[in-house]
Amino acid sequence: MSDNYDCEPCQMQDILKSSTNWCTTCEEGLWDNCNIHHKANKASRSHTTIAVGKLKSLDPFVSSLNTTCDVHDLPLELFCPNHEAPCCSSCAANIHSTCLGITSFQKVIQEANNSNQIDDINAKLDDLLSQVDIMIKNRKDNKTKIIDQAGNILENQLQSKSDNLITLETGAIENVVKRLKVKRHDIDNLKNNILNLKDVGSNAQKYIGGKKAELTIGEENKILASLADNSDMAEVSLEFTVDPMTEETIMKSIDVYMKNETEIRNQRKRFLHVRPFLMKLPFCRKFFDTSVFDRHVTISSIVVLPWEEVIVSAYSRYSVVVFSPLGTMEQTIPLMDAPFDLYTFVVTKLLYLFQKQR
Repeated sequence: MSDNYDCEPCQMQDILKSSTNWCTTCEEGLWDNCNIHHKANKASRSHTTIAVGKLKSLDPFVSSLNTTCDVHDLPLELFCPNHEAPCCSSCAANIHSTCLGITSFQKVIQEANNSNQIDDINAKLDDLLSQVDIMIKNRKDNKTKIIDQAGNILENQLQSKSDNLITLETGAIENVVKRLKVKRHDIDNLKNNILNLKDVGSNAQKYIGGKKAELTIGEENKILASLADNSDMAEVSLEFTVDPMTEETIMKSIDVYMKNETEIRNQRKRFLHVRPFLMKLPFCRKFFDTSVFDRHVTISSIVVLPWEEVIVSAYSRYSVVVFSPLGTMEQTIPLMDAPFDLYTFVVTKLLYLFQKQR
C-alpha cells in the first residue's frame, strides 16, 4: 500500500490534488470529484472506497500488507500452490519454474472471498482467546486455592516456614499469568487487525493477511499446547505432614498435662458454661490403644479429662477419638473441620462428657 495519498487520476493529467478517498480494489487515491466518477464508472462502481483519514489511522498490520513483489516491485498476479504464496511474473519464471499448478492470484482471491476466510480466522482467534482465558483462570484459581489452604491448614508455628513457600509458588503462578496476559494481548491485537483488514483491505491484502494470520494461529496453538503440558501449569497444593519419627513417638507414648474445667449451670437460660483453667499438675503418662489409627494419621492434640478418659484429635481424619481410662476406644466422633484446638472442642462440643461425672 502506497504512502502517497495524492489523487492518481489527477496526476495522470498533471494536476496535483490530495485524495480524500482510497479505492481498496485499485489501491489508488481519489479526490471527491474523481471518486464520484469512479463510482459512476461501470467497471469500477462495485469497488470499495474508504476515507483517507480512516486509512491513515489503520494499524500497521493492514498497511504493511504489500500486493507488489518485494524483490521485483511487480504486481503479485500469480499464485504458487506448492508454496501457498502469491508471486510476480518474474518470480514465477525464476524461483517457481519447477512448481506445478501456477495459477492466477485473482482466481485464488475470489475463491478465498467466497469461502469466508476472514470469518473463519476470526472464529479461530476467538477459540485461542478462550483457551488463554481458561488457562489464566486456572492459574488464578490455583493461586487462591493454595492461599486459602495456608490459612486453613497452617497455624502460627508453621507460618514462618510456609510464608517463603507460598511466596515462591504464588510468584511462579503470577509469572505464568503475566505471560498468558501478554499472549492474550497479542492474539487480541491480531483479531482487531483481521477485523480492520476485513473492512478496509483489498482482496489481495485480505488473502495475504489471512494466510499470515493462519500461520500465527498455528504457532500460538502450539505454544499454548506446550504451556498446558508444562510444569508451570501443574496444579499446586499445600499439604501438612508430620515427620515419621515424631509420629511414631506420639503414637507409642504421649506425655500430657491434665486440664481441668469448672462448670457453672445457668438453669434459667438452660445453657452450660465452662470456665477453663490450667492446673499445675505433676507429669503424667497415659496409654491408649493406638491400633485404631493407621500409621499415616496426623494427631494434632490430646486431652486427658479429670476422670482419666483421653480424647485424641485425628487431624487428618476430621474426627476425635475417645478412649476409656484403661486405654480402650469408646467412640469416634466425626467432624466437619479438621480439629486443631482440642481443648476448645472439648468445651464446646463434648459437654455431655462432663454430665457423666455429675
